Amino acid sequence: MMLTGFLFLLCLTDGVYSERHCSYQDVLNHLNLTQNNELYSMTRPVKNYKRPTLVSLEVVLYAILDVVEKDQKFIPYVWTVMRWHNEYISWDPNDFCGIDNISLPAEILWKPDLTIEEMTEKDKAPPSPYLTINNKGVVEVHNDQVLVSTCRMHIYKFPFDIQRCNLSFKSVVHTARDIRLQPSDNSSEATEWSRELMRTQYEWLFINMTVTANNASDMVGHDMIIYTITMKRRSILYIVNFLTPVLFFLCLDLASFLISDSGGEKLSFKVTVLLAVTVLQLILNEILPATSNRIPLIALYCIGIFALMLLSLLETILVMHLVEKDSQAAKDIEADEGRSRSEGGNKRGETNFQNSHGEVHEWTRCACIYDGSTAETPSELLPVAKEGNSSKLIEEYHALEKLSDELREMEKTLSMLLNNRKEEEKPGYWTRVAKKNEKDQQFVSYIWIYLRWYDRISWVRGTCDISKIYPPSSVLWTPDITIEEMIDKNKVPDSPYLLLDWDGEVFLKTNMVVVSSCPMEVYKFPFDVQSCKLTFQSIVHSDRDLDLINYDDISWNIEWTLSRMPQSEWLFTNMNISKGTSSNFGRDQSSLVYTITMKRRSALYVANFLLPILFFLCLDLTSFLISDTGGEKLSFKVTVLLAVTVMQLILNEILPSSSDRIPLISIYCIGIFGLMMLSLLETIVVMRLLEKDSASQANKADEDQSLSEDCGDCGEVAKANCGTELKNRTPSVCNVTVDETPSEQLSKEDNSSQPTEELNALEKISGELKEIEKTLTQVLHCTKEEGKPGYWTRVAKKVNIVFFFFYVTAASVLLSVLFILWNE
Repeated sequence: MMLTGFLFLLCLTDGVYSERHCSYQDVLNHLNLTQNNELYSMTRPVKNYKRPTLVSLEVVLYAILDVVEKDQKFIPYVWTVMRWHNEYISWDPNDFCGIDNISLPAEILWKPDLTIEEMTEKDKAPPSPYLTINNKGVVEVHNDQVLVSTCRMHIYKFPFDIQRCNLSFKSVVHTARDIRLQPSDNSSEATEWSRELMRTQYEWLFINMTVTANNASDMVGHDMIIYTITMKRRSILYIVNFLTPVLFFLCLDLASFLISDSGGEKLSFKVTVLLAVTVLQLILNEILPATSNRIPLIALYCIGIFALMLLSLLETILVMHLVEKDSQAAKDIEADEGRSRSEGGNKRGETNFQNSHGEVHEWTRCACIYDGSTAETPSELLPVAKEGNSSKLIEEYHALEKLSDELREMEKTLSMLLNNRKEEEKPGYWTRVAKKNEKDQQFVSYIWIYLRWYDRISWVRGTCDISKIYPPSSVLWTPDITIEEMIDKNKVPDSPYLLLDWDGEVFLKTNMVVVSSCPMEVYKFPFDVQSCKLTFQSIVHSDRDLDLINYDDISWNIEWTLSRMPQSEWLFTNMNISKGTSSNFGRDQSSLVYTITMKRRSALYVANFLLPILFFLCLDLTSFLISDTGGEKLSFKVTVLLAVTVMQLILNEILPSSSDRIPLISIYCIGIFGLMMLSLLETIVVMRLLEKDSASQANKADEDQSLSEDCGDCGEVAKANCGTELKNRTPSVCNVTVDETPSEQLSKEDNSSQPTEELNALEKISGELKEIEKTLTQVLHCTKEEGKPGYWTRVAKKVNIVFFFFYVTAASVLLSVLFILWNE
């Protein structure tokens, strides 16, 4: 019994001490997997080079971080998983305590050189430092990537648009003979996984992700897996903050029809609403790119409402002009009535004056003729009168009537001269063009570069017929090619591998985001065509050491570029290649110059910039229908001028100040701004003239009122003065009855005759009065016309008409010349 127990304990102890302890290093030692073992890192891990490496790819969308419409950028956060088989790795887990997978530093093993075709910047997330391998040789790499990629935006239905952005994975240098790509998941699985893991979607709503495998048609092509991410914009904020306010402004403009047209409130209200819509258009211009072949619907929405408001504003100006004409007619009628009342008072004064003349006539008929001398009495002159004859007396009677008429004419002349003298005393008488920055003179392009050169390495293909290998790019010499215009580092990762052919020919393929300087010729902006150069040359090697030549035909380069390019606001038109030699520091160097020619898409610039300024010019032109009497016209013109100024400030943010010539669009803005400024100054001058005339008319009304009040007194004074004058200056007739004519009285006398001296005196008086009348008339005509009522109003109307025709002519000439220059 004791022996049995002892044997049991012995067996138990032997079992405990026989348990093995294994580590991951045992597996690595078994595989001889070290950092210095080039078997695992230098070449593609296959034992037969004819057998391609099958790479499985899985992509999950974790977040949509940003979509920049203006720059055509899509920034997602994705998880990628790559799997492939390494034929040099395998072990039996039973030999290593059941260990079936190991984590290793990522740089120890060879990895597929997969890149994303649309990527324009390096991955912003840190790469995974480790990868995992299992006992069957399957290598798995997990990576998180923040991708900055290009995406062609279709903004025709903005903000109700649906965007589709591609992420195209392919090998940089390996063809389908070496690497075959296949997706791990189908479209439904990728969409489901992405929805479950999605953390943020920014302003977008993720719809689905489509997986498309494009297998190469031949062994020299490249397999590609395209992940198409479909997303819909959340439009609620755009509706609330953009579409609805514009619609509200339209309703406000519609409601303005209830405002009276008699004042200036309606005009200022409409202009303010129109400017609000213009500001929203400018904000929209900062959001939308100029890449669409069609004008976006939201731009048509804004332009349509802007045009309706513009027509409404023009209608308001026309109605105010018609109302002003009617009001002016009513004022003219009132002025005529007041003038007639004033003239009635003057006529009453003239009647009194004429009555006094009648009394003078009656008085002269009952008086005796005397020569006005105080030394002789009428009785003394009677014998002399009797010596005249009747014919001479009749002549003297007609002379007196003529004298009376001349005195009345002289009275009118003196009154006109007096009024003019008083008037004079009154005061007052508007490859892939990723990006192009005009302001900074930068050309940002995404290019693919293929370099070929010969190395001294070569081998005999032999029985295995190995013709090419893919060593890491760091193990071989590479040309020190640089781009002369490049001003920033490459933003995408370099190619990790290069291709080495059996005869020593080396191929290097790499992608580059080139930020280069490019002198912009913006003379015809936004209808400009730009040409930017990329000059490739060696940094240190002379042309005797390194000679650059273009490998492919230029037509093939252009066709390939057009087939692959998702263009932004530029249309790629052509690419020229020229070989040259540059001299640097006394050393000649070979160079290749690629000149890329592109044309700007101008539709949005026309819709959001040129047309609004032209609309403002039309508004300023129609302001000539607004009355000059109030302040509405002045405030209207100032507001429109400020709107054009805002447009000019925005233009200043776009265009560089490096152009040798003033851009045509600047001349367009400056010309319209100058015309509007002249129009504003003309309005100020016209308002000044009308103010002077208004002050003159006010003083004239006061004078007419005082004149009508003193009209009776004027008649009495005229009557007394006239009687006195006639007594002192005219011959008199005495003892003549009223019913008897001078001829009858003379017939009663025996020998009545008129002395020659008295007749000469009357003729002399008549001549002197005529001379006085002529002199006063000349003085009146020599007096400035400014003193007349309504003179400045007539001048203002003439100025308005002349300036209107000048304005229309100048604007037509300016627009015609600019149109011709833009189309040259």
